[in-house]
Amino acid sequence: MLYCYLQSEDVRVPSERMSFAEANKLVQELSTENYRQKRVTRVNIIRLVEADEKVDYFQGYYEAGSNPDTLYEHIMHTVMQIQTPLKEQKLLLLEKLAASIMVHDPETPPAPRGLQENAVEKEVEQKAVPHVNAEKAEKSETSAEQHTPKESMLPALIKRSKKQRRTWEWPSFLMHWKKGLIALSLLLVLGIGACSLLVYFASADEEKPPEKPSFQDLMDKDAYLEAAAAYPDKQTAIEATIVQEHVQGIADEAKRREGVKQLQVFVAKYPSAQGEFDVAFYLKNWENTKRFYEANPKAFQEDIGNVAKMAYAYLKLGNIEQAKNLSLGLNSPILEGKIKTYEQLHKKRLEVENKLKQPKLLPANKQVLQQALDALNKQIDAL
Repeated sequence: MLYCYLQSEDVRVPSERMSFAEANKLVQELSTENYRQKRVTRVNIIRLVEADEKVDYFQGYYEAGSNPDTLYEHIMHTVMQIQTPLKEQKLLLLEKLAASIMVHDPETPPAPRGLQENAVEKEVEQKAVPHVNAEKAEKSETSAEQHTPKESMLPALIKRSKKQRRTWEWPSFLMHWKKGLIALSLLLVLGIGACSLLVYFASADEEKPPEKPSFQDLMDKDAYLEAAAAYPDKQTAIEATIVQEHVQGIADEAKRREGVKQLQVFVAKYPSAQGEFDVAFYLKNWENTKRFYEANPKAFQEDIGNVAKMAYAYLKLGNIEQAKNLSLGLNSPILEGKIKTYEQLHKKRLEVENKLKQPKLLPANKQVLQQALDALNKQIDAL
């Protein structure tokens, strides 16, 4: 297993010894970030040694941000271009590189995964506003005065006949009942009117349709299915948003898988040619990616991103010439570097396979070659 010492003005590049696999991953992340920000950082490769540090295998430098190759690819290309009669030693170094790229040093502590955020508390003062209700009640009491007839009036009352007295009392009795009926009728009318109003307003509230949420509010909540149902004309834009915000450029593999699953659920509900192509590509189903693309290549070629995806799919399928043809108009150093690396790794794999077929191969050498072959296969799959 190989180790290396790096030196750079970037503080993220440690000067302590690290395994070659970790150094390759660190430099690759730095190169990707620099490429996006259009800047270049020089990383000096001070030493490339084994655990005992008896032999220095390589010294040089790497420009992160302008070099499309990874650190492993850069050293491998440089070593392969060296003209030397010691081919066996060069081959042994390449095999050590291939075997070391997949191995991580167990003694290296993991880097911190995130920063803790401090919560900001806000205090809200509520002021109680006193309410003073003044109630005044006025009560008036009226007393009915009962007048007794005077003594001079008694004879006149006695002289009245029974019929006259009934005609004087009966209308008063009817008047009391009439007032009661009128009051009861008014109460009934008011009660029926109040019930009718209550029924009307209740039915009006039930029949009133719910307010439609805005498209931006649904997108901010990641409610993509609801947004597509409410705004069918924006389904294409919603699918593109899912790809851009939850799949592309997501470094966390778990979050990226969640984004791909979210895209898969959306496309299953609202299918489209672009959506099915994207789902097949991000699920690494290269045969389906090829099938959807070749069903309507002119439509997919209108988007340069689709052309890059299909070129990469051809590369994963081993169709090098088709990958090269699609990459000609892309002007993508990263894709061209991957195609070049694939060709070199494939050539190297054939050499190792031929060596393994030799009849007089020592068991120790056979084991080393098999490890190198396994590492090469993993590197090809990881491109």
